[in-house]
Amino acid sequence: MELLDGRTLRTRLQDGAIPQTQVVAIGIQIAGALAYAHGEGVIHLDLKPSNILFTGNGETAKITDFGIASERDGNRDTQRARGTIMATPRYMSPEQAAGAAVGGSSDLFSLGVILYEMLTGRKAFDADALPGLIDQVRHKNPTPISTLNPSISLKLQKIVEQLMRKKAGRRFANAGEVVLALQDELG
Repeated sequence: MELLDGRTLRTRLQDGAIPQTQVVAIGIQIAGALAYAHGEGVIHLDLKPSNILFTGNGETAKITDFGIASERDGNRDTQRARGTIMATPRYMSPEQAAGAAVGGSSDLFSLGVILYEMLTGRKAFDADALPGLIDQVRHKNPTPISTLNPSISLKLQKIVEQLMRKKAGRRFANAGEVVLALQDELG
């Protein structure tokens, strides 16, 4: 495994919201890495800011910690979540929180939560106790981005909203589509 030396996105977020153009550039890199992983049959299942590391000049994002990653089962794009909650609840998808079948769209939901946090400087889901947090992830939508940061383009807000849809089938079909949507935002 490659030794990476750099700053995590979690550390970067301690300074608050990140400018929109940087968020889009980072989002393209993360979505591209997910597209590659998913294409190889690997679903990360614990995508969060502390698992995104910036290397070199601080602009190259890499996804780390595939410790609970799941391999797709040959003919299906999903695999039943095993055992108890192993991922970080604040960033997991509603289907993960429910212990239901998961797939690449679970990682896309997590990406949406991360983009939301980068754009607003606030966590999308925030509760004092685990049951409340799980309930928010499964059933509640976060405060609209426009309320917290009205300077964000409507197109980018819609991308994040689509990534964070509660039903997996209503999100983007795959990470490659997310890359294209974000590249179009740079347009």
